[in-house]
Amino acid sequence: MRVLADRWLLIYASQALLAGLVGFALANRAPRTSMDGMGLVVAVAWIGEGLVLTLGGTLLANELVPAVAWFYWLIGTGGVVQPVAAVVGAGIGRTSAPTASA
Repeated sequence: MRVLADRWLLIYASQALLAGLVGFALANRAPRTSMDGMGLVVAVAWIGEGLVLTLGGTLLANELVPAVAWFYWLIGTGGVVQPVAAVVGAGIGRTSAPTASA
């Protein structure tokens, strides 16, 4: 927690940049017609991270209890920073995505 308190801007800025770059790269490679559900995919992936942290931290590592796993999930993803950055990156990448031929 001390590192987070001291370097929160660096941590979340680099996390947002990485998520945005991944969203950009995926959207830039996908045909434009396959991008309709990008927001839904990002939201499901973000919630899936929370489930994996809760189940993995509890069952596999025996480190977290479900009552506090959500807190570490929010810290780890920066709240909505990660999914919003991924959607913004995908939106930018979508403008240069190839069109699908029918």
